[in-house]
Amino acid sequence: MDLVTETQPTLGSAETTGTSETELTGEDSRTEYEGPHMIHLRQALQKTRKKCIDSLKYNTFARKYKFAHESAPHVLRHCLEEFKEQLDNMIKDELKEMITQEDLVPLFNNLDTLIQEGTSKELKQAWRPSGIPQIDIKDHLYQVKLEEKEKLLKLLDATNEETRRLKELVEKKKQHINHTQIKIQDHLQFFDKAYEACDQIPSREIQSCQMELDYI
Repeated sequence: MDLVTETQPTLGSAETTGTSETELTGEDSRTEYEGPHMIHLRQALQKTRKKCIDSLKYNTFARKYKFAHESAPHVLRHCLEEFKEQLDNMIKDELKEMITQEDLVPLFNNLDTLIQEGTSKELKQAWRPSGIPQIDIKDHLYQVKLEEKEKLLKLLDATNEETRRLKELVEKKKQHINHTQIKIQDHLQFFDKAYEACDQIPSREIQSCQMELDYI
């Protein structure tokens, strides 16, 4: 009996301290609305936590602490229950901190909103023909015209690009022609000067030079 008194843990159980499941998970302190997906997450975490705690069997402790099992099994069972309770509280605190740090509540609320909006759009009345072909075919023709417009815009861009390239080519040809004209004018000026110089020489001297050249 003394052994039981010495090994009595200081942390009380949920039954002795009045701590409820809600208080341990922090659900009583939540101020933000939680949608169904967040509630499902909490329920799944709670079930997973419970399964983990329930997997701690006395037989495992008995094998590891054989001396305690043989001498005072009731004390070992009490220690196991205290260990499971403390581990459960630690897991609850970690889960609560994780939900707070990751800001899961608004994320799951946004998910609920998106799902609700998507569902409401699906519930809208489907399109039905009005019985007037000119009106019913408008949407189809609109899509066809949009595709045709896109093709024409691409063709226009290609034409503009080709026009720009041809303009550059014509401009280069013009520059080449202007340069050639300048060269021709320079040659004509040279011939004009040569003609003027030849015209100033007397014809007799030219004939005399010609005769000398023939004689040679």
